[in-house]
Amino acid sequence: MSVSNRGATWEYTRSLWIAWTCVPFLNFIAFLYIGMRARQNKWLVAGFLYMIPLLWLLFGPSLFATDAELHASNSLVGWVFNMLGFLGELAWWFVKAFIWFLIGCLGCVISFVHALLIRKEYLVRRSVQREHGERTMHDLRNELEVEHGVNVRAGQMRDTHRAPKTRREGEGRVFSQDE
Repeated sequence: MSVSNRGATWEYTRSLWIAWTCVPFLNFIAFLYIGMRARQNKWLVAGFLYMIPLLWLLFGPSLFATDAELHASNSLVGWVFNMLGFLGELAWWFVKAFIWFLIGCLGCVISFVHALLIRKEYLVRRSVQREHGERTMHDLRNELEVEHGVNVRAGQMRDTHRAPKTRREGEGRVFSQDE
């Protein structure tokens, strides 16, 4: 099902940004990209919101209590942690890693669904931007051709509008009569 009149190939190539939503903790890149391309602040804001888990992972406090707090706790987790020693610390690290993995996967699922919901609007906006840009470029080409006698598509001057060139006496350069 085609959203725009540009065809399926154009739409698929303009939808490759959705692949970024499948990369845990980097899914924000997709929304920052489309926000900048379509000039939509709402998608830029979504991109920054999807960036929060990555920033929390890199710069935030530990997901759970520190190891010293666990050693001092009277809970069952603290007791198991003390009894197992190094294995307990290793197991606790794996638990933390697994929770971050689940957060990353949940972020991927949410951002993927979000991307599928906004894909149609993004493609329509990009198609309209492109049509507007083509019209503007077409008008600019016509204006240049009419005013300056330049064939922009061929990159050549038209012979009918070209000023004849002459040589000034004693000089080897060719000058236009306009100079």
